[in-house]
Amino acid sequence: MTMSSSEDHPLLPTTEARPTWTATFEGVVRNLALSREAGWILARDDTGWLTLLDERGKRQAQRQASHVVAIDSADNGSAFVVGDSQGMVYWLAPDLMPRWERRVTQPVAGLAIDAHGQLLAVSDTRGELTLFSKSGRTIWTVQLPRALEHLRFGVEKPMLIGSADFGLVVALDREGQIVWQDRLVSHVGSLDVSGDLDVILLACFSDGLWKYAAKGPTGEQLATKEPCQLLSLSYSGGVVLASGLRKRFSLLDLTGRVLGEQTLEASVTAMKMGATADYAVLGLSNGRLFFLQWR
Repeated sequence: MTMSSSEDHPLLPTTEARPTWTATFEGVVRNLALSREAGWILARDDTGWLTLLDERGKRQAQRQASHVVAIDSADNGSAFVVGDSQGMVYWLAPDLMPRWERRVTQPVAGLAIDAHGQLLAVSDTRGELTLFSKSGRTIWTVQLPRALEHLRFGVEKPMLIGSADFGLVVALDREGQIVWQDRLVSHVGSLDVSGDLDVILLACFSDGLWKYAAKGPTGEQLATKEPCQLLSLSYSGGVVLASGLRKRFSLLDLTGRVLGEQTLEASVTAMKMGATADYAVLGLSNGRLFFLQWR
């Protein structure tokens, strides 16, 4: 991984976002996890490396992790979690050394850790969803009709939101009981939630953005100019960072109105936005990682 400043690789200036720093990885950045309170960024590239960076782009830790399919981090930076295609789940300390490891019955499809680093939800490829404690104890396991590739915990409400890649959006309470579900007929590329779960947003390849809320399963399609593959929400849910299949990203509000757009040198493969929408981290298909700030 190599570092460079914003002057070395300027973006095309279609918005006020400017790259504070960039990093170059040997492989394409496939996953990003952001500890919003600690300011740490965990990146996984397709050569099998996990790299932890601080908000200035300085490397804090690195380790080899083969077959990884999903990563996440606690907002306070106390823990990081990794799941792989062999069914292994790892709870990592801030130095990326394992605190414990567990095996689920099938390859991991998706996972999420809560904001305070107390709970870990893991879905396998046959739809079995397991909740682990901070110590690695299994709290419960439930069987769902589809594997949940996208999972997010609410911060202010004790709920877990999940989505399959097609045909299922579900909300569960902390006891593993289904609160509501919807069989969304659209392919989902990513999922994010506001802290209070009043905004649950899905990026859909064919339908743009779909919005739900914790109170019920009635979804609402947001009018967007093009399909979406990736998204990230501000903590309040009022600002959306979104990207489709083109070499650009957009900032939107919850009506779908474009607040700004920016063209990039390559397509976006992973993205995360800061809690107050003042910065974003973007992984690109050419192995570059950008830390952007809005003036």
